[in-house]
Amino acid sequence: MALPGAVVTANLANGIYLRLAYGALAAFVLGGAAYLASLKAPGLFARLPGPLAAAFSREDEGPESRGVRFLRIVVGAVWILNAVLISRPAVVFHMAGTVITPSLAGQPAPVAWLMRAGLYLWRFDPLATAAGVAWLQAAVGLLLVAGRRERVRRFAAVLSVALGLALWILQQGFGGLFLPGASFLSGAPGAGLVLAAAGVFLALGNPTLAKQRAWSGLATGLGVFWVLAAALQAAPFEGLWTGKALPVIFGTAQAASLPGPLGSPITFLLVHTTTQPTLWNLLFVVVTAFVGLGLILSGQRRAMAGASLALSLLAWWFGTAFGFVGPAGTDLGTGMALAAISAALLVARPAEAGKVTRASAHALGAAFGLMALLVGILPTLIALPAVIGAVPTYAAVADGGGLTVVDKPAPPFTLSDSSGRTFSLAEFKGKAVVLTFIDPVCYDTCAVMSKEITDAVASLGAQAANVEMVAIDINPSFTSLASVAQYDAEHSLGGIANWHFLTGPVAVLDRVWADYGVIPTNGIIGLPAHPQVIYFIDTSGRTVAVTPDSGGGSPQLMRSYSALIAATAKAALGG
Repeated sequence: MALPGAVVTANLANGIYLRLAYGALAAFVLGGAAYLASLKAPGLFARLPGPLAAAFSREDEGPESRGVRFLRIVVGAVWILNAVLISRPAVVFHMAGTVITPSLAGQPAPVAWLMRAGLYLWRFDPLATAAGVAWLQAAVGLLLVAGRRERVRRFAAVLSVALGLALWILQQGFGGLFLPGASFLSGAPGAGLVLAAAGVFLALGNPTLAKQRAWSGLATGLGVFWVLAAALQAAPFEGLWTGKALPVIFGTAQAASLPGPLGSPITFLLVHTTTQPTLWNLLFVVVTAFVGLGLILSGQRRAMAGASLALSLLAWWFGTAFGFVGPAGTDLGTGMALAAISAALLVARPAEAGKVTRASAHALGAAFGLMALLVGILPTLIALPAVIGAVPTYAAVADGGGLTVVDKPAPPFTLSDSSGRTFSLAEFKGKAVVLTFIDPVCYDTCAVMSKEITDAVASLGAQAANVEMVAIDINPSFTSLASVAQYDAEHSLGGIANWHFLTGPVAVLDRVWADYGVIPTNGIIGLPAHPQVIYFIDTSGRTVAVTPDSGGGSPQLMRSYSALIAATAKAALGG
């Protein structure tokens, strides 16, 4: 069965790739033209601000040590790979519902308020946001990889700090530090923060970085991080000693379904942290504290940097399944960012600072990266109307109405319609069912959802006869037959043969609400708040998809939701 989510994702793929291609073409043309101009007229860009002028300068500017070069290139490569990951259509489609929204749950109010800014931005236009973030990451990465000149590296490093902090706050929710169960194993404190810290170091000048004290300071900073990670791991309020949090971490990693040898250690840790959480958490605390104190106090910086590298990679593997595995993996993860800093400490030889050569390729790469940063987003905005017009469900997806594909038996129910006729879910076997929950005295969003569903099914033509529309009463104060009959009459639904607004005793409805996860909560008297969600049940009685519905009343948005409902109902029929 091909659900329309796949169709939407394919169209999103066309849109995101189109935007990335336009941005690359613009960056190539403008960056190449600027570079060629700099060859013909070397003084043309001399009056630009330092970091910009350095991108086109052909003069040497001083030494860069091996450790700086390594860290610069690796951090740049991480940003470029993150750009590739966030450009995947599955990420564009699932970011709001699978990444940002779950991270919001349980956050303190100020943190949630900041994260909602990122959520609204993504929901407003997933394609443009994804393309814009991808170009920003790619541009920063290209500038770092190609920017051997000091001023270019420092300019890119400042951009890396800003971008890292923005993603850490808006997308990663401060790395989960304010949620229970935060641990370096689960990716706390967040890859964005670690990349920002690496950017702060790379923003220092070459004379400073060529001195031993700069690298000692980096080692001390990394050591302080591991000591704080050990303290967080040991904190009683995180619940890591009781067997509640550690199995969740490894269970989430196991869900990535890594193949054989890669997945087996995660399964081992899941089993043993469930049965012996105190012992295992003590081991994690001791090892982490040892590495941190070793980096701070020991004179064996290289040896302890090697231990930090190993610990980072193991946490990246066991705790987060390499971070990017799965359809909604948006970045390489905290473990890889920590590994980059640890490895830079291993290879650094501050006393051996090699001379920077005249590398036209590096200047050209820096120019391309800078041009991508400046113009890569513009084609995204220009092409947006055409993509919206080509995807009828686009507005619904951007509104947060993306499908969640499931495959499980639909919970049974037996309820009555306004005439007193009893219906059970089993009676609809052989037909597709579009199921939602309606408040009979609701005057806005419920009416919108009813119209979207009935319009969607009507648009199926002859197939509409094989689709049943079921609304279940969700207001515990208005459960009488007269209440649902009045709603049907007010919204001209009574004459639609395959529309069924069902109700029953509150005790029975309570069980149905619980089975479908739509518990009403206290609201205005007589108007409880409730989830606005639509379930799609196939001809064999299995739930195949779920979508939220904002109930927004704009004509364009209603048409888009109707298109999404119609396509999903058709898929539930097997068509």
